[in-house]
Amino acid sequence: MNHAVNWEATSAIGQLVGALAVVISLICLAREVGSNAHATRRATMRSMLESLNRFSQQITTHADLAQLRSRGFDDFESLEGADRGRFISYMHALFRTLEDVYYQHLEGHVDQRVWPGPEAIIRDINTHPGV
Repeated sequence: MNHAVNWEATSAIGQLVGALAVVISLICLAREVGSNAHATRRATMRSMLESLNRFSQQITTHADLAQLRSRGFDDFESLEGADRGRFISYMHALFRTLEDVYYQHLEGHVDQRVWPGPEAIIRDINTHPGV
């Protein structure tokens, strides 16, 4: 009996198995990238909401800051000295936070179901004459 090995057929089978392994690896990689992108969006939204909640908590925790914010919103010109500086610092930090939220939204990292909330905050803040 002559059991001659057909090296061409063996090579073709090896190449086919290798190509199949590459395709399977690419599918797994694509799933992993999609999963990581989803996790990144969730983490971004969580961070964004925590930042916005910190501003809300400052107002509910510190009555003097709530009063200063209201005065600044309604009549910025009435603020003097340290009060004016505190209000400006508060607004700067708030606008930087909202700016980050906005750019995360533009990059697609904010779920479209969540975006109307921060957008409403931005719109509301901009209606105050002191802002």
